[in-house]
Amino acid sequence: MSTLRPFETRDLENVVRIHLESFRGFFLADLGKYFLREFYRSMLLDPWCIAFVEELNGRVAGFVVGTRRPAHLYGRLLSKSGLRLLPAALASVLRSPGVSVRLLRRLFEVQSAPYDQSDALLMSIAVRPSMQGRGIGRLLIAAFAAAARKQGALSVSLTTDALKNAAVNRFYVQFGFQRRRTFTTIEGREMNEYLLAVA
Repeated sequence: MSTLRPFETRDLENVVRIHLESFRGFFLADLGKYFLREFYRSMLLDPWCIAFVEELNGRVAGFVVGTRRPAHLYGRLLSKSGLRLLPAALASVLRSPGVSVRLLRRLFEVQSAPYDQSDALLMSIAVRPSMQGRGIGRLLIAAFAAAARKQGALSVSLTTDALKNAAVNRFYVQFGFQRRRTFTTIEGREMNEYLLAVA
């Protein structure tokens, strides 16, 4: 039995586990379980957060998280949850000092990004590896797009790796996303930015 519902704080441990299983070697995963838990907790407190989980036979199988207002998101998160987020980030830096440079670069990239106010930003979507291939990802994106449209968004944007990521890029194109641009991050990663019209 499959159930789509809003992401709640009781789902944090499952969502963090799925994130770590799905994004090994990626930036947020490298910050560790403690930081991820506090990051997603702070996202849920933001009034513009859009987040769902899909349950399969009572077990969280996947999740999607993003925001209707990507501009100034991290400022909002720090103002509300800084006392939890900053110690979590510090713990990651102490464990792996090289993370601090990546963290500062990422914050600079996010803060300087020219977000379109008509867009909602889909930040993370993942399906438990053992439960992939069952249409869960499509259900999660559809729910996100519907919620974004209800909040007045005209489109949903997201970014994903351009290289060695053919299946994921194909998935988004098949869903209806159109590539808006390809760019290179400060760290040298080539990324595709996609846009899905929802209005």
